[in-house]
Amino acid sequence: MPKMTIACLQLEALGLARAEEALQRALAMLDAAGKQHPDLMILPECTYPAYYLESLESVRQAALRPHDEVIRLFGERAKRHRSYVVAGIAQPHAGRWLNTAFLFDPQGQVIGTYSKSFLWHFDQVWFEPGREFPTYDLPFGRTGVFVCADGRMPEIARWLGVQGARLMVDSTAWVTTGGDRATLSNPQFEYMIPTRAIENGAWIAVANKVGVEAESVVYCGRSCIVSPAGTLVAQASTTEEEFILAEIDLAESERNGKRLRRMDVPLRRRPECYAILGAPTEELPVTRLIAEPMAPTSTRIGALQLKPYASPGEFMPRVTALSERLVRQGAQLVLLPGVPASHVDAPTYQAGTMLALLQNLSRQLECGLACPLISKDAGGKRARSVYVLSRGEVIGKYDQVHLTDDGWRAGDALPVFDTPYGRIGIIQNDEGLLPEAARVLMLQGADLILWAAASSKYPLRMIARTRADENKVFLALATPLEQDAPPQTALINPAGAFFAAALPDIEQAIAGQFAWALTRYKDMAPNTNVVLNRQPEVYGRALGGALSSADER
Repeated sequence: MPKMTIACLQLEALGLARAEEALQRALAMLDAAGKQHPDLMILPECTYPAYYLESLESVRQAALRPHDEVIRLFGERAKRHRSYVVAGIAQPHAGRWLNTAFLFDPQGQVIGTYSKSFLWHFDQVWFEPGREFPTYDLPFGRTGVFVCADGRMPEIARWLGVQGARLMVDSTAWVTTGGDRATLSNPQFEYMIPTRAIENGAWIAVANKVGVEAESVVYCGRSCIVSPAGTLVAQASTTEEEFILAEIDLAESERNGKRLRRMDVPLRRRPECYAILGAPTEELPVTRLIAEPMAPTSTRIGALQLKPYASPGEFMPRVTALSERLVRQGAQLVLLPGVPASHVDAPTYQAGTMLALLQNLSRQLECGLACPLISKDAGGKRARSVYVLSRGEVIGKYDQVHLTDDGWRAGDALPVFDTPYGRIGIIQNDEGLLPEAARVLMLQGADLILWAAASSKYPLRMIARTRADENKVFLALATPLEQDAPPQTALINPAGAFFAAALPDIEQAIAGQFAWALTRYKDMAPNTNVVLNRQPEVYGRALGGALSSADER
């Protein structure tokens, strides 16, 4: 598979009244970037006529070019520069509009369209949501397209990834706010798009806008190209019209993609466990919960960052001392770090040895403990388990569902436990890299996800911010303190922000106050709800059991 060059074109937002000027600037930028002979050029969301359309009446009264003429002009530029082009263009549709990204081939023909599905805030006043998620077999590899806020909805990029997209194109208009133009940013730039790249093993190329539209909508720039490892390969400024270029090797994402299709990146997907992704919204447990009134209650949750210990005699005094301190400070539930990969055979982490000791500690401290341990079934096969204890009693047990090999017993469900400490879901180790796991837990009504992880080569804190934000839940991440990998212990709120994080070089106990009402507010913006604005009848076909065999391609 040959290398390819991508150009992401960053344009100033000019508003509906200056649509013609915006068009001319876009065409001129295509000419400037085209001189570098890229294989693909990407323009922002709604390059023409504008992103903020004000109202349907405003669009009708605007002096706009006929839609077919606009398409022809962009097609001519694609043909002139012998390049594929993705351009965001508002598309007339049954008296309203679609927020569409058009894909042109080097002959200037439209060979595909994608219309934004997860509409953001005022989008819904004039746009209709799209319902199809196509991929395209282009000379440089299978490619998928999404638009702006679609990047916040994990099912959309996942659909493209499961279908084998090794390159994802994001025609966007990332909005922002802030008092300093040089530091403008957006959660998608900071952690969501890198997470999408990692979880799908794909390159992602983003073209955004800069400037201010309608004296109220601010754009952050930062057009970028992100590798399958989640690293920035190229990045634009926060303020300037410009284009960025990068040569990328899709062979890297093809290698990741083959593992994905074998359900092995880095863990096996388990589509049979994801049926709830396609369940009607009105039947979801979370839909019932967010409709119920809720008292302003909260729970103080703690997490421990500990070195690996080979001996229970060394381990228990440290767990006891740190947990006792957190309980004295008001913590009601404490999460222990995941079992270190180097110590899976150590007595310290065997349920048969440790469970009774930890139950006794939970009883003495009159608190909850979430304890990752290695359990065995009657046949002696091991599982990576998390036991949820409350005042000495086992009130929940989760066996890790997503595994990397056949040497362990996999769990068969992603349960949510209704505990004295809140509605809790659990993930373990690198399982959090799979967006389906946290999504299933949220849809079942989890307010808190406990992530007990071993040390990892992946940026778990960044991924944890994405999981919390995209699901609007609290998340507690606890990892061990090891020499070969930095610990990543942290507590994250439903907006994806840290409200506690451990230092990188010491054993430490951290805690935070989890106000449960925040998890029942699932809006990212007005009329932009992570539950109510999903399209489960579409997602379920791709991400549930229907595609379990397709993952083996």
